Amino acid sequence: MLEIRDKYSGDLISKVREISPVKAIDYIMSSGAGLIPEIIEAMESTLTKNSADFSRSITAETGKPIKFSRFEVETCISVIRYAHSYCDSGGIYGNIPRLMLRKSIPLFYSAIFPWVENILLDTVTGILSSLLTGSVPVVFPPETAPLTAMKFAEKTGEVAGTGNFPAVITGLYSRAGLTKIISMSRIRRAYLFGPADRISRIFRLIGIPVEIVIHDNGSAAAMVSKDADLNAAFDYILNGAYFNWTANPDIRLLIVHPEISDYFVNQIKERISNAVPMNPSSEEAVLAPVSDLEDMDAFSRSVKQFQLSGGRKLFGGDILREKFVLPALFADDHYSFPGIPPFGIKALTVMESPTVSGSLEIINSLQDISAAAFFTSDLYLLPLLTEKTEKRDVFINFYTNSRMKVSDFGYPSSLYGRIAGKLCGKAVYTNYD
Repeated sequence: MLEIRDKYSGDLISKVREISPVKAIDYIMSSGAGLIPEIIEAMESTLTKNSADFSRSITAETGKPIKFSRFEVETCISVIRYAHSYCDSGGIYGNIPRLMLRKSIPLFYSAIFPWVENILLDTVTGILSSLLTGSVPVVFPPETAPLTAMKFAEKTGEVAGTGNFPAVITGLYSRAGLTKIISMSRIRRAYLFGPADRISRIFRLIGIPVEIVIHDNGSAAAMVSKDADLNAAFDYILNGAYFNWTANPDIRLLIVHPEISDYFVNQIKERISNAVPMNPSSEEAVLAPVSDLEDMDAFSRSVKQFQLSGGRKLFGGDILREKFVLPALFADDHYSFPGIPPFGIKALTVMESPTVSGSLEIINSLQDISAAAFFTSDLYLLPLLTEKTEKRDVFINFYTNSRMKVSDFGYPSSLYGRIAGKLCGKAVYTNYD
Protein backbone atom coordinates (compact mmCIF):
# COMPACT_ATOMS: atom_id res chain seq x y z
CA MET A 1 0.00 0.00 0.00
CA LEU A 2 1.14 3.54 -0.78
CA GLU A 3 0.75 5.94 2.14
CA ILE A 4 -0.17 9.41 0.87
CA ARG A 5 0.55 12.12 3.42
CA ASP A 6 -0.17 15.82 3.62
CA LYS A 7 3.02 17.52 2.46
CA TYR A 8 2.84 20.16 5.17
CA SER A 9 1.51 18.39 8.26
CA GLY A 10 2.66 14.88 7.44
CA ASP A 11 -0.79 13.54 8.36
CA LEU A 12 -1.93 10.41 6.57
CA ILE A 13 -4.47 11.35 3.89
CA SER A 14 -5.09 7.99 2.32
CA LYS A 15 -3.67 4.58 1.55
CA VAL A 16 -3.62 3.58 -2.10
CA ARG A 17 -3.31 0.05 -3.34
CA GLU A 18 -0.44 -0.68 -5.71
CA ILE A 19 -1.74 -2.30 -8.88
CA SER A 20 0.17 -5.34 -10.13
CA PRO A 21 1.08 -5.49 -13.85
CA VAL A 22 -1.42 -8.30 -14.48
CA LYS A 23 -4.31 -6.43 -12.85
CA ALA A 24 -3.22 -3.21 -14.52
CA ILE A 25 -3.45 -4.84 -17.94
CA ASP A 26 -6.96 -6.14 -17.23
CA TYR A 27 -7.97 -2.73 -15.91
CA ILE A 28 -6.65 -0.93 -18.97
CA MET A 29 -8.14 -3.33 -21.51
CA SER A 30 -11.58 -2.99 -19.91
CA SER A 31 -11.49 0.80 -19.97
CA GLY A 32 -12.88 2.90 -22.74
CA ALA A 33 -14.89 6.01 -23.43
CA GLY A 34 -17.92 7.17 -25.30
CA LEU A 35 -17.94 9.96 -27.82
CA ILE A 36 -15.23 12.56 -27.40
CA PRO A 37 -17.47 15.63 -26.92
CA GLU A 38 -19.44 13.83 -24.20
CA ILE A 39 -16.28 12.88 -22.33
CA ILE A 40 -14.94 16.42 -22.57
CA GLU A 41 -18.26 17.77 -21.28
CA ALA A 42 -18.01 15.38 -18.34
CA MET A 43 -14.45 16.57 -17.61
CA GLU A 44 -15.56 20.21 -17.58
CA SER A 45 -18.59 19.46 -15.41
CA THR A 46 -16.45 17.52 -12.94
CA LEU A 47 -14.01 20.38 -12.39
CA THR A 48 -16.56 23.17 -12.47
CA LYS A 49 -18.78 21.58 -9.82
CA ASN A 50 -15.89 20.40 -7.63
CA SER A 51 -13.28 23.13 -8.15
CA ALA A 52 -12.81 23.87 -4.44
CA ASP A 53 -12.45 20.17 -3.64
CA PHE A 54 -9.81 19.66 -6.34
CA SER A 55 -7.93 22.78 -5.21
CA ARG A 56 -7.72 21.40 -1.68
CA SER A 57 -6.69 17.99 -2.99
CA ILE A 58 -3.81 19.45 -5.01
CA THR A 59 -2.58 21.49 -2.05
CA ALA A 60 -2.75 18.58 0.38
CA GLU A 61 -0.87 16.01 -1.68
CA THR A 62 1.61 18.30 -3.46
CA GLY A 63 2.08 21.22 -1.05
CA LYS A 64 1.27 23.80 -3.72
CA PRO A 65 -0.10 26.99 -2.09
CA ILE A 66 -3.89 27.04 -2.29
CA LYS A 67 -4.19 30.14 -4.45
CA PHE A 68 -1.98 28.52 -7.08
CA SER A 69 -3.88 25.24 -6.82
CA ARG A 70 -7.06 27.18 -7.47
CA PHE A 71 -5.45 28.79 -10.50
CA GLU A 72 -4.40 25.37 -11.78
CA VAL A 73 -8.00 24.13 -11.62
CA GLU A 74 -9.21 27.27 -13.41
CA THR A 75 -6.58 26.77 -16.09
CA CYS A 76 -7.72 23.17 -16.59
CA ILE A 77 -11.31 24.29 -17.05
CA SER A 78 -10.23 26.85 -19.67
CA VAL A 79 -8.21 24.27 -21.58
CA ILE A 80 -11.10 21.78 -21.50
CA ARG A 81 -13.53 24.41 -22.77
CA TYR A 82 -11.21 25.23 -25.62
CA ALA A 83 -10.94 21.55 -26.50
CA HIS A 84 -14.72 21.26 -26.44
CA SER A 85 -15.13 24.23 -28.78
CA TYR A 86 -12.53 22.62 -31.01
CA CYS A 87 -14.71 19.51 -31.20
CA ASP A 88 -17.81 21.58 -31.90
CA SER A 89 -16.06 23.29 -34.80
CA GLY A 90 -15.35 19.91 -36.38
CA GLY A 91 -11.62 20.45 -36.12
CA ILE A 92 -10.80 16.94 -34.98
CA TYR A 93 -12.94 15.08 -37.45
CA GLY A 94 -10.53 15.44 -40.32
CA ASN A 95 -8.08 13.21 -38.45
CA ILE A 96 -10.19 10.62 -36.62
CA PRO A 97 -13.65 9.07 -36.95
CA ARG A 98 -16.70 10.66 -35.36
CA LEU A 99 -17.68 7.36 -33.77
CA MET A 100 -14.65 6.17 -31.93
CA LEU A 101 -13.23 4.93 -28.64
CA ARG A 102 -16.08 2.54 -28.08
CA LYS A 103 -15.36 0.04 -25.36
CA SER A 104 -15.21 -2.94 -27.71
CA ILE A 105 -12.90 -1.49 -30.37
CA PRO A 106 -10.43 1.07 -29.02
CA LEU A 107 -7.90 2.17 -31.62
CA PHE A 108 -4.96 2.17 -29.22
CA TYR A 109 -3.93 3.45 -25.80
CA SER A 110 -1.72 6.29 -24.60
CA ALA A 111 0.23 6.38 -21.33
CA ILE A 112 0.28 9.68 -19.43
CA PHE A 113 2.96 10.44 -16.84
CA PRO A 114 2.00 13.71 -15.07
CA TRP A 115 4.44 15.47 -12.74
CA VAL A 116 3.67 16.49 -9.18
CA GLU A 117 4.10 20.24 -9.76
CA ASN A 118 1.13 20.44 -12.15
CA ILE A 119 -0.55 17.16 -11.32
CA LEU A 120 -4.07 18.06 -12.47
CA LEU A 121 -3.12 20.17 -15.48
CA ASP A 122 -0.76 17.48 -16.76
CA THR A 123 -3.42 14.81 -16.26
CA VAL A 124 -6.09 16.83 -18.05
CA THR A 125 -3.79 17.80 -20.89
CA GLY A 126 -2.65 14.22 -21.38
CA ILE A 127 -6.24 12.97 -21.45
CA LEU A 128 -7.29 15.60 -24.00
CA SER A 129 -4.19 14.93 -26.09
CA SER A 130 -5.07 11.24 -26.14
CA LEU A 131 -8.73 11.78 -26.98
CA LEU A 132 -8.06 14.27 -29.75
CA THR A 133 -5.56 11.96 -31.41
CA GLY A 134 -7.71 8.84 -31.29
CA SER A 135 -6.40 6.91 -28.29
CA VAL A 136 -7.66 5.82 -24.88
CA PRO A 137 -5.76 7.56 -22.04
CA VAL A 138 -4.09 5.65 -19.22
CA VAL A 139 -2.66 7.74 -16.36
CA PHE A 140 0.42 6.73 -14.32
CA PRO A 141 0.49 9.41 -11.57
CA PRO A 142 3.54 9.99 -9.34
CA GLU A 143 3.67 7.60 -6.40
CA THR A 144 3.70 10.54 -3.97
CA ALA A 145 0.64 12.25 -5.51
CA PRO A 146 -1.90 9.87 -7.09
CA LEU A 147 -5.07 11.05 -5.34
CA THR A 148 -6.01 14.02 -7.53
CA ALA A 149 -5.77 11.96 -10.72
CA MET A 150 -7.75 9.13 -9.14
CA LYS A 151 -10.46 11.49 -7.93
CA PHE A 152 -10.67 13.14 -11.35
CA ALA A 153 -11.07 9.77 -13.07
CA GLU A 154 -13.74 8.65 -10.61
CA LYS A 155 -15.85 11.80 -10.81
CA THR A 156 -15.50 12.12 -14.59
CA GLY A 157 -16.60 8.50 -14.99
CA GLU A 158 -19.64 9.13 -12.78
CA VAL A 159 -20.73 12.10 -14.89
CA ALA A 160 -20.04 10.38 -18.22
CA GLY A 161 -21.51 7.07 -17.11
CA THR A 162 -18.40 5.15 -18.11
CA GLY A 163 -17.16 3.99 -14.71
CA ASN A 164 -13.63 5.09 -13.81
CA PHE A 165 -12.30 6.97 -16.80
CA PRO A 166 -9.51 7.15 -17.56
CA ALA A 167 -7.73 4.15 -16.10
CA VAL A 168 -5.33 5.29 -13.36
CA ILE A 169 -2.46 2.90 -12.58
CA THR A 170 -0.96 3.52 -9.14
CA GLY A 171 2.33 2.51 -7.59
CA LEU A 172 3.97 0.96 -10.63
CA TYR A 173 7.23 2.50 -11.82
CA SER A 174 9.46 -0.52 -12.44
CA ARG A 175 10.98 -1.13 -15.84
CA ALA A 176 9.76 -4.73 -16.00
CA GLY A 177 6.23 -3.78 -14.96
CA LEU A 178 5.90 -0.86 -17.35
CA THR A 179 7.35 -2.84 -20.24
CA LYS A 180 4.84 -5.64 -19.67
CA ILE A 181 1.90 -3.25 -19.42
CA ILE A 182 2.87 -1.21 -22.46
CA SER A 183 3.52 -4.23 -24.65
CA MET A 184 0.35 -6.13 -23.70
CA SER A 185 -2.09 -3.21 -23.53
CA ARG A 186 -1.55 -1.80 -27.01
CA ILE A 187 -0.04 1.39 -25.59
CA ARG A 188 1.51 3.12 -28.57
CA ARG A 189 2.23 6.61 -27.23
CA ALA A 190 3.55 8.07 -24.00
CA TYR A 191 3.08 11.65 -22.78
CA LEU A 192 5.92 12.63 -20.44
CA PHE A 193 5.63 15.72 -18.21
CA GLY A 194 8.05 17.50 -15.92
CA PRO A 195 11.64 18.72 -15.87
CA ALA A 196 14.19 17.15 -18.20
CA ASP A 197 15.78 14.85 -15.59
CA ARG A 198 12.42 13.44 -14.54
CA ILE A 199 11.39 12.89 -18.17
CA SER A 200 14.68 11.07 -18.79
CA ARG A 201 14.05 8.73 -15.86
CA ILE A 202 10.59 7.80 -17.09
CA PHE A 203 11.87 7.43 -20.63
CA ARG A 204 14.46 4.90 -19.46
CA LEU A 205 11.77 2.88 -17.68
CA ILE A 206 9.81 2.35 -20.89
CA GLY A 207 11.38 -0.77 -22.32
CA ILE A 208 9.74 -0.97 -25.76
CA PRO A 209 9.56 1.54 -28.63
CA VAL A 210 6.59 3.90 -28.39
CA GLU A 211 5.91 7.37 -29.70
CA ILE A 212 7.11 9.85 -27.07
CA VAL A 213 5.46 13.26 -26.68
CA ILE A 214 7.42 15.46 -24.27
CA HIS A 215 5.82 18.30 -22.33
CA ASP A 216 8.72 19.62 -20.28
CA ASN A 217 7.25 22.05 -17.77
CA GLY A 218 10.39 23.83 -18.51
CA SER A 219 12.59 26.58 -17.23
CA ALA A 220 13.21 30.04 -18.59
CA ALA A 221 15.92 32.66 -18.88
CA ALA A 222 15.27 36.40 -18.65
CA MET A 223 17.33 39.25 -20.06
CA VAL A 224 16.94 42.83 -18.80
CA SER A 225 18.60 45.70 -20.64
CA LYS A 226 19.46 48.90 -18.82
CA ASP A 227 16.81 50.89 -20.74
CA ALA A 228 13.92 48.61 -19.70
CA ASP A 229 11.14 49.42 -17.27
CA LEU A 230 13.11 48.03 -14.34
CA ASN A 231 10.36 47.92 -11.75
CA ALA A 232 7.96 46.07 -14.03
CA ALA A 233 10.69 43.69 -15.16
CA PHE A 234 11.66 43.05 -11.54
CA ASP A 235 8.10 42.12 -10.56
CA TYR A 236 7.87 39.71 -13.49
CA ILE A 237 11.20 38.06 -12.67
CA LEU A 238 10.53 37.86 -8.94
CA ASN A 239 7.17 36.16 -9.49
CA GLY A 240 8.49 33.94 -12.29
CA ALA A 241 11.49 32.77 -10.30
CA TYR A 242 10.16 32.43 -6.77
CA PHE A 243 6.40 32.73 -6.50
CA ASN A 244 5.36 30.82 -9.60
CA TRP A 245 3.49 27.58 -8.95
CA THR A 246 1.47 27.69 -12.16
CA ALA A 247 1.97 26.10 -15.54
CA ASN A 248 4.35 28.81 -16.77
CA PRO A 249 8.06 28.03 -17.10
CA ASP A 250 10.07 28.92 -14.00
CA ILE A 251 12.72 31.59 -14.50
CA ARG A 252 16.02 29.99 -13.55
CA LEU A 253 18.53 32.41 -15.10
CA LEU A 254 18.60 36.23 -15.04
CA ILE A 255 20.98 38.03 -17.40
CA VAL A 256 21.29 41.71 -16.60
CA HIS A 257 23.34 44.64 -17.84
CA PRO A 258 26.24 45.25 -15.40
CA GLU A 259 24.99 48.76 -14.63
CA ILE A 260 21.71 47.48 -13.14
CA SER A 261 22.94 44.22 -11.63
CA ASP A 262 23.33 45.58 -8.08
CA TYR A 263 19.81 47.01 -8.17
CA PHE A 264 18.27 43.66 -9.07
CA VAL A 265 20.35 41.66 -6.62
CA ASN A 266 19.53 43.97 -3.71
CA GLN A 267 15.84 44.08 -4.57
CA ILE A 268 15.63 40.29 -4.79
CA LYS A 269 17.45 39.81 -1.47
CA GLU A 270 15.06 42.19 0.26
CA ARG A 271 11.91 40.60 -1.14
CA ILE A 272 12.76 36.93 -0.64
CA SER A 273 14.01 37.58 2.90
CA ASN A 274 10.37 38.30 3.76
CA ALA A 275 9.16 34.91 2.55
CA VAL A 276 7.66 33.04 5.51
CA PRO A 277 6.89 29.31 5.62
CA MET A 278 3.27 28.61 6.47
CA ASN A 279 0.52 26.12 5.88
CA PRO A 280 -0.01 26.08 2.08
CA SER A 281 -3.76 26.03 2.73
CA SER A 282 -3.44 29.64 3.89
CA GLU A 283 -4.39 32.30 1.34
CA GLU A 284 -1.15 34.17 2.15
CA ALA A 285 1.14 31.20 1.46
CA VAL A 286 3.66 31.63 -1.38
CA LEU A 287 6.17 28.89 -0.51
CA ALA A 288 5.61 25.17 -0.93
CA PRO A 289 7.14 22.54 1.35
CA VAL A 290 9.72 20.31 -0.31
CA SER A 291 7.88 17.15 -1.30
CA ASP A 292 10.67 14.83 -0.17
CA LEU A 293 13.40 15.36 2.45
CA GLU A 294 15.75 13.37 0.23
CA ASP A 295 15.20 16.07 -2.41
CA MET A 296 16.21 18.67 0.15
CA ASP A 297 19.45 16.81 0.85
CA ALA A 298 20.13 16.44 -2.87
CA PHE A 299 19.59 20.17 -3.35
CA SER A 300 22.01 20.97 -0.52
CA ARG A 301 24.65 18.75 -2.11
CA SER A 302 24.17 20.37 -5.50
CA VAL A 303 24.61 23.82 -3.97
CA LYS A 304 27.90 22.75 -2.37
CA GLN A 305 29.08 21.31 -5.68
CA PHE A 306 28.05 24.53 -7.41
CA GLN A 307 30.14 26.56 -4.97
CA LEU A 308 33.13 24.25 -5.43
CA SER A 309 32.92 24.84 -9.19
CA GLY A 310 33.20 28.60 -8.72
CA GLY A 311 29.59 29.69 -8.33
CA ARG A 312 28.49 31.95 -5.49
CA LYS A 313 25.47 31.72 -3.23
CA LEU A 314 24.37 35.31 -2.71
CA PHE A 315 21.38 34.68 -0.50
CA GLY A 316 18.93 32.04 0.72
CA GLY A 317 18.95 28.31 0.12
CA ASP A 318 18.77 27.78 3.89
CA ILE A 319 16.36 25.45 5.66
CA LEU A 320 13.80 27.67 7.37
CA ARG A 321 11.81 24.89 8.93
CA GLU A 322 11.57 21.19 8.26
CA LYS A 323 10.33 20.77 4.67
CA PHE A 324 10.82 24.47 3.81
CA VAL A 325 13.80 26.08 2.06
CA LEU A 326 14.28 29.83 1.72
CA PRO A 327 14.32 30.82 -1.98
CA ALA A 328 17.92 31.01 -3.18
CA LEU A 329 19.84 33.55 -5.23
CA PHE A 330 23.09 32.55 -6.95
CA ALA A 331 25.68 34.25 -9.13
CA ASP A 332 27.69 32.52 -11.82
CA ASP A 333 29.81 33.43 -14.85
CA HIS A 334 29.27 30.12 -16.64
CA TYR A 335 25.78 28.97 -15.60
CA SER A 336 26.92 25.71 -14.14
CA PHE A 337 24.06 25.42 -11.64
CA PRO A 338 22.42 22.04 -12.19
CA GLY A 339 19.00 22.45 -13.76
CA ILE A 340 15.67 22.73 -11.98
CA PRO A 341 15.62 22.17 -8.20
CA PRO A 342 13.14 19.67 -6.73
CA PHE A 343 9.52 20.70 -6.31
CA GLY A 344 9.18 23.01 -3.33
CA ILE A 345 12.57 24.73 -3.83
CA LYS A 346 12.95 27.92 -5.83
CA ALA A 347 16.29 29.26 -7.04
CA LEU A 348 17.57 31.89 -9.46
CA THR A 349 21.05 32.39 -10.91
CA VAL A 350 22.24 35.88 -11.96
CA MET A 351 24.74 36.58 -14.74
CA GLU A 352 25.95 39.84 -16.26
CA SER A 353 26.20 40.65 -19.96
CA PRO A 354 26.73 44.13 -21.44
CA THR A 355 25.29 43.28 -24.88
CA VAL A 356 22.10 41.78 -26.29
CA SER A 357 24.06 39.56 -28.66
CA GLY A 358 26.05 38.18 -25.73
CA SER A 359 22.87 37.47 -23.79
CA LEU A 360 21.34 35.69 -26.80
CA GLU A 361 24.44 33.56 -27.18
CA ILE A 362 24.19 32.46 -23.54
CA ILE A 363 20.47 31.71 -23.74
CA ASN A 364 20.75 29.73 -26.98
CA SER A 365 23.58 27.63 -25.55
CA LEU A 366 21.52 26.36 -22.61
CA GLN A 367 19.91 22.99 -23.29
CA ASP A 368 17.74 22.95 -20.15
CA ILE A 369 16.11 26.31 -20.88
CA SER A 370 12.94 26.15 -22.97
CA ALA A 371 11.73 29.77 -22.84
CA ALA A 372 13.20 33.27 -22.88
CA ALA A 373 11.89 36.62 -21.65
CA PHE A 374 13.33 39.95 -22.78
CA PHE A 375 12.82 43.40 -21.32
CA THR A 376 13.85 46.39 -23.42
CA SER A 377 12.47 49.67 -24.71
CA ASP A 378 14.29 49.35 -28.06
CA LEU A 379 11.66 48.51 -30.67
CA TYR A 380 14.33 47.73 -33.25
CA LEU A 381 15.43 44.71 -31.24
CA LEU A 382 12.12 42.89 -31.69
CA PRO A 383 12.95 41.17 -35.01
CA LEU A 384 16.35 40.10 -33.67
CA LEU A 385 14.92 38.72 -30.43
CA THR A 386 12.09 36.93 -32.21
CA GLU A 387 14.13 35.38 -34.99
CA LYS A 388 17.42 34.65 -33.26
CA THR A 389 16.15 33.14 -30.02
CA GLU A 390 16.34 29.36 -30.35
CA LYS A 391 13.77 28.60 -27.66
CA ARG A 392 10.25 27.28 -27.66
CA ASP A 393 8.65 30.41 -26.18
CA VAL A 394 9.66 34.05 -26.38
CA PHE A 395 8.20 36.72 -24.07
CA ILE A 396 8.96 40.36 -24.85
CA ASN A 397 8.03 42.99 -22.25
CA PHE A 398 5.36 40.59 -21.05
CA TYR A 399 4.53 42.23 -17.75
CA THR A 400 1.11 43.85 -18.09
CA ASN A 401 -2.23 42.90 -19.62
CA SER A 402 -0.58 41.95 -22.85
CA ARG A 403 -1.86 41.08 -26.23
CA MET A 404 -0.56 37.77 -27.39
CA LYS A 405 1.08 37.33 -30.74
CA VAL A 406 1.83 33.78 -31.76
CA SER A 407 4.11 32.55 -34.52
CA ASP A 408 4.45 28.90 -35.53
CA PHE A 409 3.08 26.69 -32.76
CA GLY A 410 4.79 23.61 -34.16
CA TYR A 411 4.18 20.13 -32.76
CA PRO A 412 0.92 19.79 -34.75
CA SER A 413 0.08 16.38 -33.25
CA SER A 414 0.23 17.74 -29.71
CA LEU A 415 -2.77 19.15 -27.90
CA TYR A 416 -0.59 21.92 -26.48
CA GLY A 417 0.38 22.77 -30.04
CA ARG A 418 -3.23 23.58 -30.79
CA ILE A 419 -4.72 24.59 -27.46
CA ALA A 420 -1.96 26.11 -25.35
CA GLY A 421 0.69 27.29 -27.74
CA LYS A 422 2.82 28.96 -25.11
CA LEU A 423 3.36 25.57 -23.45
CA CYS A 424 4.40 23.60 -26.49
CA GLY A 425 5.52 24.83 -29.87
CA LYS A 426 7.33 28.09 -30.54
CA ALA A 427 5.26 31.11 -29.61
CA VAL A 428 6.02 34.81 -29.30
CA TYR A 429 4.24 37.05 -26.78
CA THR A 430 4.69 40.79 -26.74
CA ASN A 431 3.07 44.03 -25.58
CA TYR A 432 4.05 45.79 -28.75
CA ASP A 433 1.62 46.26 -31.66
